[in-house]
Amino acid sequence: MMYLISPMESHPDRGFGIVAMQFYDLARKAVPAKGTLEHLPVNFLYRHSCELYLKSLIILLRTAFSSVKSTPEEMVDQISREHSIEKLFKELQDIYIANKPRVDELTEVDWKPAESLEVAVRTIVGYDDGSTYFRYPISRDKQKDKKKDHSKEIKPEKLSSMGNDKPGMFTVLLNQNEEVVKVYQSGLSQDERVTESLAEVSEYLHCFHIAVRMRFFDGK
Repeated sequence: MMYLISPMESHPDRGFGIVAMQFYDLARKAVPAKGTLEHLPVNFLYRHSCELYLKSLIILLRTAFSSVKSTPEEMVDQISREHSIEKLFKELQDIYIANKPRVDELTEVDWKPAESLEVAVRTIVGYDDGSTYFRYPISRDKQKDKKKDHSKEIKPEKLSSMGNDKPGMFTVLLNQNEEVVKVYQSGLSQDERVTESLAEVSEYLHCFHIAVRMRFFDGK
């Protein structure tokens, strides 16, 4: 696979794919500790690898099949401003469907994504379609922002009634009279569906990207 050792400026996608691979590989190696905010950078790595893989594949398939030839620089300029996973995934699907007869002539592999992958894409879009949710503490959706946190404040009077089955650790702050003034519940578990969806989609795109490079570009 020549693209692993050659300069990015020589790549037909101008480096989108090889950079996506770095984000993907690092995300796979990371093991976020439960009850912390470490899931945010890990999810960002997965999500950004998905965006870059999609952009790489769109450029590669346009180069391989489009009758209207654009230079790599023109395609990069057109696609660099788009960050929506939903729009990029749809564009990739449209290119594939439009050229499926020609693809079928050149390969025996059915590259149509499974329905489970489309479900995973919808999960990602629901959380972070525009590449802001995992990067910043505050996004456009205040309700979703609450889900990313690892701690929350609870009313002191509710502490005694919560029982022993609540997850996490409780920190109780007292005043000079040893009266409870604040209670924080930390170590909250996160919704693991989005991480699983990000991992599934990025793995599919990773494999798809390798197949396209090898089949249509001789590994370049």
